[in-house]
Amino acid sequence: RLVEVELPEDIAGILEITGVVDSAGREYVARHQAGADPNHRFYSPEERDGRLVLWFDFSSHLELPPDSLTINYATTTGVAANAIEAGKITELYESHPGISAVVNIIPTAGAIPAKTGKQIMTEVSARLRNRDRALTFGEISRWAMTFDPRITSAVCENGVERAARGVRRCVVVRVTVGEGRLYSEDEVRLLQTRLTSFLKARSAVNTQYRVEIIKG
Repeated sequence: RLVEVELPEDIAGILEITGVVDSAGREYVARHQAGADPNHRFYSPEERDGRLVLWFDFSSHLELPPDSLTINYATTTGVAANAIEAGKITELYESHPGISAVVNIIPTAGAIPAKTGKQIMTEVSARLRNRDRALTFGEISRWAMTFDPRITSAVCENGVERAARGVRRCVVVRVTVGEGRLYSEDEVRLLQTRLTSFLKARSAVNTQYRVEIIKG
């Protein structure tokens, strides 16, 4: 008595499974996340032809499989969106004769997931308050939080790092990324490189950063 459920979205656009419950109200968790709770039941995720498939094994239970399974999951537009969601751009940077109103009907294209409204407001506030510059640990942390929606927290401290001619002072930036948001070490290194460049562009000349990624 095996039941499989295939999610319709491409697996690259699925961030995480946030909850699975059946018609009787019983909760299910991924088998690799099994804990001590005896009330939890399990499913096994599998990638198949670019889709995520969840397997449910009811062969060890006396009762019949449930009438229905409800799967809640989070998705992202991924690299198809960057910074501004559809319907958020309603003003022109410069006015043009004959154009009285504008609106973006699709997300703007780019290389990172779309930013939330809260992130945009935080970034705008930081730009206005500090003239696009990060001067204190608190400001650096706030800038880091605006960079990528996967970052859930950021803290800074003084540190040192090896350089070509010995050691040098640097600012250590530790950012926490939501569990399951980074799928490979290549993604971790890319986020470190991009965030470092982002912070250096908003700091005093010769400010050095060492970004550390903590998977939450």
